[in-house]
Amino acid sequence: MESVRAIDRDACVGGGRDASRKMRDAGGGSGAYTKGGTPKPYIERAGRHMSVGRQGESAASSYLEIAGYEILRRNFTCRLGEIDIIARPRGENTLCFIEVKCRRSGNMGRPGESVGIRKQRHYRQVATIFLMREWDGLRVDASTEYRFDVVEVVLNAGKPRINHIKGAFM
Repeated sequence: MESVRAIDRDACVGGGRDASRKMRDAGGGSGAYTKGGTPKPYIERAGRHMSVGRQGESAASSYLEIAGYEILRRNFTCRLGEIDIIARPRGENTLCFIEVKCRRSGNMGRPGESVGIRKQRHYRQVATIFLMREWDGLRVDASTEYRFDVVEVVLNAGKPRINHIKGAFM
């Protein structure tokens, strides 16, 4: 994680001994920066976490399909954020916006506990944007219900444990 202390980023981009010293003094000498002081690409820094997230989303999608959900969209992204899965339970007039939370183990608490009030507000805003953009192709009408679910995935020894929390928040 990058240091909280302020540093002169422009001076560090060029690399060299002074840049390396500034990065080391600021606490950013390892992890997020290369030896020359330039930032590593975001994907390289977050690769491990992203692969866990992708595994969790794949497991959650498979679980939802087996449970009778029609997956309408995965990873809808706009400038305000992302919704992992948008699905419809077969035989119901409900549209589900599903957030997948994945962890390697249950040692740090339940994954769904990390969906706080601020994240819930963002999910509602992104869902509104999704509905405005995709309204015509969704087969929704005035009687369609909407809900926000959380699917918790814990990857223990390769076999995921899945907990689907329907109507996790409004």
